[in-house]
Amino acid sequence: MKVIRTVAPYLAFILLLAQGVRAEEDIASFENVRGWRSGQSSNRQYAHDLVVSLETRRSSTPGKMNVIAEFCNNGSKTWVGGIRLSPTRPTRSHSSMTVPQGSCREWSEIMEEGVTRIYVYARANK
Repeated sequence: MKVIRTVAPYLAFILLLAQGVRAEEDIASFENVRGWRSGQSSNRQYAHDLVVSLETRRSSTPGKMNVIAEFCNNGSKTWVGGIRLSPTRPTRSHSSMTVPQGSCREWSEIMEEGVTRIYVYARANK
């Protein structure tokens, strides 16, 4: 037990560093091994200083779903950059977005139901 108490502060510090690194990644990957369907929601992930989560809703087109991503800015300044939602790994943004400090914005795309992975790309302007 003494070893655990001695190591615990170091582990907490390493976890904080890992979160900082994760916040700088441009792409968050949301996986559902059974396939995404209407009415599901995801956990929260980080994509370039934004907290991102997904929700799926029924589309008026059979076999499709509306994927809504919520981008929340917990930073100290307004976030401005490019975003994209895609079932394949994106290499560039598709649209631009501004998320003021302390607020959230939503973006949606229509995708095929049953995709197992949804990628969210977010990259802040320099």
